[in-house]
Amino acid sequence: MNEEENIEELSSRDKLKESNTKLRAILDSTPDYIVLINLECKILAFNNIAYENCKKFHKKILVEGNDFRNYVSTDVQEEFIKNFNKALKGENNRFEKEIEVLSSEKIWFEFIFYPVFDEEKHLIGVTLLIKNITSSKNHIAKIENQNKRLKQIAWMQSHEVRNPLANLMGLVNLLLMEKNNLDSNQIEEFYLNILQEAHKLDLIIRKITSSTEEDEDYD
Repeated sequence: MNEEENIEELSSRDKLKESNTKLRAILDSTPDYIVLINLECKILAFNNIAYENCKKFHKKILVEGNDFRNYVSTDVQEEFIKNFNKALKGENNRFEKEIEVLSSEKIWFEFIFYPVFDEEKHLIGVTLLIKNITSSKNHIAKIENQNKRLKQIAWMQSHEVRNPLANLMGLVNLLLMEKNNLDSNQIEEFYLNILQEAHKLDLIIRKITSSTEEDEDYD
């Protein structure tokens, strides 16, 4: 090998090293777990967050060449194998699962499988991306709870409020129409009935207000 060829080879190695360094920096900058798995489910590569979280949650060390199935929690073993096999057929796919970690904390994870091809379009493995989606799940649950409360409030307004309000209006109209034909006892009875319906209406309004305040506290 002459000097010119030697310089060219060193330059190619430097470029490859620089490219690998940039790729590693990109992979390690994401909060998601990334693992590259070959066709036999052996680990080809992984980012730093996958390494750290595997050590933290599973008490295991990710090692290139090891069978990745040994690192998969029993909670997701079946789903993992099913979706990994789909990816081996060239399909992008995903699933979500709530998993208990550290014997107390529950975390929602999204598992995304991408088939990986070489330059000649031959399938060489699967990239597994694992995302912590607990915050988005909690946000969705919060919105669903608020929607449920709003439906309850709407139902109370359209049904529970209507009855005492209709009774009040009927009593007042009847009292106005018949006041000259009623004695004092009958008028007092009308007042008591009006007061009773007003009390019912007040309780319903308090109930609606309480539900609204609970939603505000939940925010």
